[in-house]
This record gives sequence, structure tokens and C-alpha cells, in this order.
Amino acid sequence: MTIKKTSSGKYRARITVNGKTYSVTADTKSECRRRAEKKRTKAESGALDNISDMPYSEWFTEWMETYKVNEVKEGSLITYRNVYALYIERHKLAQRPINAMRTEDIQGFYNDLHRRNISKSTISLTSAVLSNSLKKAERLGYIEKNPCTLASIPKKAKEAKHHRALTKSRSEEHTSELQ
Repeated sequence: MTIKKTSSGKYRARITVNGKTYSVTADTKSECRRRAEKKRTKAESGALDNISDMPYSEWFTEWMETYKVNEVKEGSLITYRNVYALYIERHKLAQRPINAMRTEDIQGFYNDLHRRNISKSTISLTSAVLSNSLKKAERLGYIEKNPCTLASIPKKAKEAKHHRALTKSRSEEHTSELQ
């Protein structure tokens, strides 16, 4: 195991198990060592070989700890975790294996959020977190295609505007108020 300090001030450990190289990052050297040992244990047990069978909830944690921790600012990490905790974690999608997710599942999830009157901007943010994590899984070969690419965020229905003409008496009231 090699541990090096990165230009961002974090620590990155690289380990090799059965010819495959894994890396982990952390804020402190001791935390980095702990995460690397945990990763080594998982790799030696074969748990990382079938990563595509893992539920999205586990993939989200793996994606955050392994890939996002050194790519984005702390505020972004907090936002991602909050979005996951508030909108994704309690949904059945969180327990679905990433290799079994389909566009229909993602669309159903977006529609559920829409039915709960979640704002379009919040659904868009949730979509971005979900899509980015699955894009990484696609690039790593864990899934064949990102199911988020064909799903669309529902638009809020516009409320009909109700126009009413003023009655003669109401018109006269407004006119007298203006004078």
C-alpha cells in the first residue's frame, strides 16, 4: 500500500489485489489507511468483483468515498449527501441493483417526486446526482448504459389564470380610490 498527499491536501492510497489496482482518498493519513484496509478486505473477499449487482444505496456510498471526495468541494459533497438522504434513500430505487435499473425506473422516480409536489429545480438536482453517479458506473463498465439519459424531468403544470371583469360598482370604487 502506498499513501501519498495530493495537491488538494488530501491523502490517496493505492492498493493492488489480484492484479487490480484500487485507490481511496481521505482527509487524514490514518483515515486513508483505514479506508484502504477496508477496500483491500472487500477486494480480497471478491465483494468488488460483483459491484454491478450492488444496490444503488451501496454504489452511492462507493461513488462518494472513492470518486467524488477529491473532485468536488465540501459544500457539493454535503449537497449530494442531503439530496440522497432526502429524496433517494427512502425510495425503492435505492435498493435496486445498479445493473437492473431501467429508464422506466428512473422516470417513475421522477414522476413520484413530481406527484409529491417537489420543485422542478430540486428534481433536476436529484437527477444530476443520480445521473452522475450512474455515469461513473457506466464508464467503469459496471453497467451497460446509464438509465438516466432517456428519462425526462416532469414539467410543473401551469395554473390557469382566472380573469374576471370588474363589475360597474367595483370599477367605480377603484376609480374613486385613485382620485
